[in-house]
Amino acid sequence: ILFTHSLFSYFLAKVLYYPLQFSYYDYAGGVLTDTPQPGDQVLQEMAQHFENTNEIDVFLVLIDGQKILQAIRGDKIPFRKDLAFLLPIIQHFSHSVHFVLTKWDILENNNITFNEVRTLLLQEEQFSAIVHRQIERGLPTRLIPVSSVGRNFAILENGVMKKKKNGELQPLFVEYPIACTLLDGFQVARDRLVLSQVLNDG
Repeated sequence: ILFTHSLFSYFLAKVLYYPLQFSYYDYAGGVLTDTPQPGDQVLQEMAQHFENTNEIDVFLVLIDGQKILQAIRGDKIPFRKDLAFLLPIIQHFSHSVHFVLTKWDILENNNITFNEVRTLLLQEEQFSAIVHRQIERGLPTRLIPVSSVGRNFAILENGVMKKKKNGELQPLFVEYPIACTLLDGFQVARDRLVLSQVLNDG
């Protein structure tokens, strides 16, 4: 999970201001797969951490493309475990949300289309509810496919990624989440400013 803040800094009077800052909340992989133990409050602590953070402008949620492929092929358990962990954290979030679909090269190489992935996600009740809530609030919400290695670097064989002979590393669409973060952050700020002016004038 990744979030940004301080989006709207700029160059002024020859002073360098950074346009954005990234913060990551890391967690052990077992949080997603292990049976919760009595007194285990990891999920509650994470949710509280984000609820109490007022400087978030855009929430980037990473969705594992390999688990999406498994789900399309019939095994939805790993994919649904991830959603069950991630979605409650953002269900009350009142800013832009970007779902970043990782390992897009795996999906493309298996002839999976973007529309198939979109349909799969929207069939999940909680995911669909979050998307529709965002739309009703006028908040930008995106599904962005990315690949850190590109189309011709590796291939998935028996559940394991193997580098292709003479494979070339050509990251795919990795700049889109950052570009869209800036665009949508400005849009949300503009819309709130307009609403504030309307309310003051009224």
